[in-house]
Amino acid sequence: MLLYASFKILFKNLTAGEGLHITVVAISGICFIAWLGVIIKRLAKGRPPLPRPYRFAPMVPWPRAVSMILILLWLVVVAAVQVLVISSGLNDWLDSWPYPATTNPLKLASWTVYVVVALSIIKGYGRDGRRSLGLTSRALGRSALLGAGAYLVLVGPCVLLVVLFTLFMERAGAEPALPEIFEELAGTHKWWVLALAIIQAGILIPFFEEFFFRGIMQGAIMRAVSPAGAILLTSVLFAAAHFTQPQSLPSIFLLSLGLGYTFYRSRSLIASWTMHSLFNTVFVIVAWLG
Repeated sequence: MLLYASFKILFKNLTAGEGLHITVVAISGICFIAWLGVIIKRLAKGRPPLPRPYRFAPMVPWPRAVSMILILLWLVVVAAVQVLVISSGLNDWLDSWPYPATTNPLKLASWTVYVVVALSIIKGYGRDGRRSLGLTSRALGRSALLGAGAYLVLVGPCVLLVVLFTLFMERAGAEPALPEIFEELAGTHKWWVLALAIIQAGILIPFFEEFFFRGIMQGAIMRAVSPAGAILLTSVLFAAAHFTQPQSLPSIFLLSLGLGYTFYRSRSLIASWTMHSLFNTVFVIVAWLG
């Protein structure tokens, strides 16, 4: 709060959202420099630049064949939901919703269903399945702290990448558009809008994406290639899934690399979910503040 107040004094024309954004990025810059210092220190001692995982438990409790079935099942469920929405006329109702899309009851219900399905799959594998994904109370605190620390290290470089790529697109003659959520949430200043947006974009979507991309996809790929290769390939697919945000693709790719390594390092979905959730939640708050 002291840093935020300092920025408000130095830059009197800053909006609340801009002030929060600059504060977070400034803290991230400090954390990133400290993290680089740790890497240099490790290299000087002849150690690997990045720590090894905490434990060498199986990455996921399901084999590759089951992982592929789960991926196909998810695609079928998503397609079925889309067909249902279009055929029932709900699509027109979605388009006419007067509030931000992140508050639409139908979209909230859809993401809730996806998360419930994910939790049901995890529960079906019992205690060993939960342990393989790090979803235990014993590792909860440590994993959440690791995720929060990874967020603070990476959010600054991600924002810098967005700025640089936006400038590049403008010089190339393209017109990068702001993410829809900025246009939807800016100026609403309704607390219920913020709360629903955080529930959907900050909690439900990150959990399902981490379960799908890290818990299923990265884990399945890691059975065939090296951990680095699995993280890299999963990050390419993760960025491709966000193709509607062209100016953010390099940043999303970098974020996914961080999420993949965080999951590999901690062997816990809690860590990568915490990191992903913080990214989205702060983004939503900044957009809402304007």
